[in-house]
Amino acid sequence: MAFHLAIPFPGPVYLIKHSTGIMKNTILVFGVMLFLHYKAFATWSIIMIDPETKEIGIAGASCSYNCYGIGEIVPGMGAVIVQAMSNNEARDKGIEMILAEASPELIILTLRDPAFDPEKQQYAVVTVKYFDNPRTYTGNATKSYNRSLTANGVSVQGNTLTNENELELILAAVQKGRNDFLHNYAC
Repeated sequence: MAFHLAIPFPGPVYLIKHSTGIMKNTILVFGVMLFLHYKAFATWSIIMIDPETKEIGIAGASCSYNCYGIGEIVPGMGAVIVQAMSNNEARDKGIEMILAEASPELIILTLRDPAFDPEKQQYAVVTVKYFDNPRTYTGNATKSYNRSLTANGVSVQGNTLTNENELELILAAVQKGRNDFLHNYAC
């Protein structure tokens, strides 16, 4: 069962999609922290898989009016993000390939087909089966300060970012939150 929560704020719209409660709370707290800490003039997203429970969560923000359709979760399998000039057909193809248990590398390669207009897109794929091998792609026609970073079970990506170091801070916060949660949960 997937859950969708869109919280409109002046400017960006925050999105959380997840399969169960613990991941919802983790991503919701992280999203609120970012909202309180940063002025949002960027488009960014996060995919995270809990290595213990295999729960999958995504969060995102956009400087446009809506970011609801940028990502999709396949519960127990993985998630895909298609942002910048979001493309429903590319997202649907990513979901189809996650269901077929394709590797993130093959999914990204497929989404780079010119039919999906990849140079205006930013893609991210993280799966349970290939937990240690998340993949991303950022097209060369996306807005400045665009990039992505990955770690085991995590992908953070953005475009129209406020500075070059923004994603390092986001990835560090995600990893710290996940490590703190897992440490406290295990105790």
